[in-house]
Amino acid sequence: MSDAAIRLSAVSKAYGAGPQASQALANLDLEVRRGAFVSLMGPSGSGKTTLLNLIAGLDMPDTGEVVVEGVRLDGLADHELADLRLEKIGFIFQAFNLIPALTVEENVGLFLEFAGRSKADVRRMTAVCLAASGATPASCRAASNNASPSHARSSAVPRSSSRTNRRGISTRTRDR
Repeated sequence: MSDAAIRLSAVSKAYGAGPQASQALANLDLEVRRGAFVSLMGPSGSGKTTLLNLIAGLDMPDTGEVVVEGVRLDGLADHELADLRLEKIGFIFQAFNLIPALTVEENVGLFLEFAGRSKADVRRMTAVCLAASGATPASCRAASNNASPSHARSSAVPRSSSRTNRRGISTRTRDR
């Protein structure tokens, strides 16, 4: 088995058609090894969001192949792509996208519940993730709409990583 968590081979993606087409990615090859920390930077319009959308299976390339954790995305049905995002891919958005009606603790545990984790597992894993981010128990019970920007960031990171084990590789267990 390869060490690659993400592999793109000869991936191209354009938007529009004809002379008005905008080439977002052209013949891109990329491999990200398990456990690697990668930063994606570039000017507006350089293809960063397109690349992330392809890796997450939110969009498909015009040509080439996208493989995440050994699974080719082009052959997956919509529900299988949704499962892949739920179980293996965590996003941290610039605006954090916390649900205002939920506490910070509930925001972090939400996707664990979606993944079918038991209530005990959700509480335990949420506590571990929040403690690792430096959040205090009292601040975790506060409504997320009252969170400062730095506290919102410390909530979004564990929410994103709560689906993975210590090595950054997603695991799936069904212990309901």
